[in-house]
Amino acid sequence: MITLNKKPTTLISLAGAGVSLIIALLILFLFVPHCAVTVVKVFAILFSIVLIVLAGLCLYYTFLECEGMPNYFLYDKRRKKNIAPEKLTFEIVNERMSFFVSHVAQGKAANLWMGDILQHPERFDPNHVYMPLVAYKMLYDLGRENSDRGWSMFSNCPEENLRVITYALRTNGEQDMVRALRYLHDNCGNDYERLRDYIQGNQKYIQSRMFGYVRRNLEVFY
Repeated sequence: MITLNKKPTTLISLAGAGVSLIIALLILFLFVPHCAVTVVKVFAILFSIVLIVLAGLCLYYTFLECEGMPNYFLYDKRRKKNIAPEKLTFEIVNERMSFFVSHVAQGKAANLWMGDILQHPERFDPNHVYMPLVAYKMLYDLGRENSDRGWSMFSNCPEENLRVITYALRTNGEQDMVRALRYLHDNCGNDYERLRDYIQGNQKYIQSRMFGYVRRNLEVFY
């Protein structure tokens, strides 16, 4: 099972770093300038330095722990470690999502489009963080496959499934795409030309939004 959240110790170390840094800055910029007692001022400065060092250690611990935690999109099984985020490519994201979607749909795309899997996302995505990616991936694969069978699955998918797909896209800020998909689903029927033109014409956009979503939310895929 894929882990979706960071370990509690990682969150605690991040919180500790933030609190320590804030207290240190408050002492240095608010307390020290107005302190008239030299000895107290010196101890306040030393205490602030200790807090800053503590914050640094907490951040370093967080870095080390994240390095040791497999990230679904960054983990290199051959090297047994995460790749650097800047080395992540769309090809890697697409390959991982192909595996994810295939696992969820039991190897058949029709199970996603025509079955009730999407209506129970908590079964495969408890925190719903993968849902926008699943929606983008489904549309991206339709354009790549470019078959009447694929376009038919979109046109004939149950209303409940379309509602889940459009809701997932809306959570990532899609408005125009949601309206277009709703129109195409309700009006195209077996005339797939407009549907094909829209999906294939927006392949690069779908690809960029899918990749961008992962890049912006990498921390939730640990």
